[in-house]
Amino acid sequence: MEQHPIPNHSGGLFLIGFVEVDDQEKLYIRDQISTLFNRIEQEAQYQDLFIIIFVHGGKHSDAPTDTNFLAFRRFLQQMAEMELH
Repeated sequence: MEQHPIPNHSGGLFLIGFVEVDDQEKLYIRDQISTLFNRIEQEAQYQDLFIIIFVHGGKHSDAPTDTNFLAFRRFLQQMAEMELH
């Protein structure tokens, strides 16, 4: 899980959770999915959630420098800012 602050919004943040699967759709790390769903359940107790699912292309990854993932992270930041207005 990653937490990212929303600029110009005190305490505002958005979360990114990862679930990695191989080309056979098998989980790399089984705990990732339970960790993600547990966090969603925890957050949903205190606030409404806006959930976006992103599946990157086969030539991309969740690496912090991946251009596909960087664009998605920017998109999430923009969506989070719009939701707070």
